[in-house]
Amino acid sequence: MFRIPDDDVPRFEVFAQLTEQQYELLLKSISNAAPQLTHRKLISELKAADDADLPFDDVIPLLISLHWLRADRCIPEAELAAQVSSGAEADDRFSSLNVDWSVVQARLEKFLSLDRALGVTARAALLSLDYPHLCLGSRIITDARPVFPLSVEDGPSAFIITHAIRLVVRDEGAPETWVAALDMDDLLRLKRDVDRAIEKEASLRSTLGVLKLPLLSMGVGS
Repeated sequence: MFRIPDDDVPRFEVFAQLTEQQYELLLKSISNAAPQLTHRKLISELKAADDADLPFDDVIPLLISLHWLRADRCIPEAELAAQVSSGAEADDRFSSLNVDWSVVQARLEKFLSLDRALGVTARAALLSLDYPHLCLGSRIITDARPVFPLSVEDGPSAFIITHAIRLVVRDEGAPETWVAALDMDDLLRLKRDVDRAIEKEASLRSTLGVLKLPLLSMGVGS
C-alpha cells in the first residue's frame, strides 16, 4: 500500500470527493491540454482554457506527484491506483471521508493514463531540475570606485568602473548567492555567450519544429 505524504493529504481529500461533474470536466480539460515544463504552468494553461471553477490547484500537483512516482518506480497505472486508493481507505487521516473507494481507484487509474499532459509534464519537470545548481535570479551591479592619493584630503585622483554579477542559485534546496567581479571584457564576452545561446535556442526551435512535438521552456515562447 502507498501512504499519501502529509503535504498531499488536503489535495487528496479534494480529489477523493470530486463530484461526477467535476471529474468529467477535469478529465476532458486535462485530456485536451498540452504538456508544460512545470505543474504551475500547466495549471495556468488549464485555467486560461476553462471557464469552469475546477480545483486545478489541488488536483494537478497531486497527480503530477503520482506520475513522478509512477515514472520512478515503473509501476503500471492500475497497480499504482490500487495501492494509493487501498492505502488511503486504510488510513485514519481519511476515515471521515464518505466516498466509494472503488470509484476513487478508477478515477486515479484514468488520470494516471493521461501521459501526454500529466506524465510528460512530470518527467519534463524532473529533467529540468536534474542539475546540481539551478539559477533563481541574477543581477549585475555597476559602480564607480574612487582611487585616492596618499593625501585623501585632496579628493580622488581617479575612478575605476567596476561590475559585479550576483547569481542566486539553489544548492540542494537551499538558496545561495554567488558574486563575481567583471570588467568590460568579461561583460562583452558574457553578452556574446548569451546572444549565441539565444540564437542556438531559436535555431533548435526551428529545426525541431518539423517534428510537431511540444518544445517545453521556462522562457518567452514556452
